[in-house]
Amino acid sequence: MKKSGLLDLLLLVIRRDLVLAMRRRADVLTTLIFFVMVVSLFPMGVGPEMDMLRKMAAGVLWVAALLASMLSLGRLFSADYLDGTLEQMMLAPQSLSVLVLGKMVAHWMSSGLPLVLMAPVLGLQFDMSIKALGVLMVTLLLGTPVLSMIGAIGAALTLGLRGGGVLLSLLVLPLCIPVLIFGTGAVGAVTAGLSFAPHLSLLGAVLILAVVFTPWVTAQALRISME
Repeated sequence: MKKSGLLDLLLLVIRRDLVLAMRRRADVLTTLIFFVMVVSLFPMGVGPEMDMLRKMAAGVLWVAALLASMLSLGRLFSADYLDGTLEQMMLAPQSLSVLVLGKMVAHWMSSGLPLVLMAPVLGLQFDMSIKALGVLMVTLLLGTPVLSMIGAIGAALTLGLRGGGVLLSLLVLPLCIPVLIFGTGAVGAVTAGLSFAPHLSLLGAVLILAVVFTPWVTAQALRISME
């Protein structure tokens, strides 16, 4: 298939999944509300200790983003699996990896991107500096797509299984730890007055690897789950 044809297919899948996500606004709002509630509870529990809040800000925001993204992973392929659309996708002559990549991008745009946009507002509760908030947004922009891509592999492997949500968490969470470390490390470097470039470079490298390999791995996992 020509590159233009692959791009058109990718955009078609993204547009389709975004339209379906907008019809289920409650699912999108649930993820965002969970993120806001988890992050907001920490300043209330710690109290007005600004030094402590600044030190824990990056970790709290990143852990909350990771947990919030987990909420929507189970729905990544389940609707298409139940109505038979996923089976038709697998039988289509188009590349299944491209279809999967489109679903990953749409999932991030509907669940990860709102978290990125909300994070700076929530970061003000922790008395974060403008520079730290900017670095936080960059790390989330680089890291949350990786969470969606890694989560897609787990969602494909647990597709149709009873109690798959628990198994999905056990599969995905350990794989997301490097992203969590690099993301919090970049913001921590800003707070400590150090260079945050190495952490961003590592996050960018992880994102590139995820874009290259996770669609193919997820496609193979879907074929295994559908057999």
